[in-house]
Amino acid sequence: MMFEPKNKLVETLTETVVHDKALRKLLLTMLLSGLYLIGQPLVAVERQLSEQNFEEFKSLFQGKNRVVILWSLDCPPCFKELGAVSNLRKVWVDNKVDFPVILLNTDDALQTAEDRKQVLREFELENMNSFYFKQDESDALKKQLDEHWFGELPRSYFVNKDDRWLARSGLVKASFIEAWLLK
Repeated sequence: MMFEPKNKLVETLTETVVHDKALRKLLLTMLLSGLYLIGQPLVAVERQLSEQNFEEFKSLFQGKNRVVILWSLDCPPCFKELGAVSNLRKVWVDNKVDFPVILLNTDDALQTAEDRKQVLREFELENMNSFYFKQDESDALKKQLDEHWFGELPRSYFVNKDDRWLARSGLVKASFIEAWLLK
């Protein structure tokens, strides 16, 4: 079934996109690269965190209270936290509210790619903003993220509207995360 526009503006835009190869390519590039529109990615997918996109990572949801949750495949409390995040996210998404939580996996990127993706699917978090460290840059990125962090997990960062990062080690309850986001 072909898309049928309801008004002249939509019809004109549809015609332009259908017949303008450069515009189609631009729109596809924007969609695939996850460019940001009003602070939200067009497509939230798991992405590699590297030196090149570290500042972009830190600025996600800038101007809002947000939470960055570090997790690992060999961290049982992390799974409990991912479950809590999943439940909380469902409530926020059902209410059509932005959910400014970012996941960051700390495992070896190459060895755990399939397992990491499976966990995100199981917790229904595959469409969240999720990152993993670039293979050869993980030590430098961990130090850049937090020079006082020694690898303990779970680890969370509560970032306020003024971009102040507050670190917390240990399991965090969904109620604490939600209270922070609603501040």
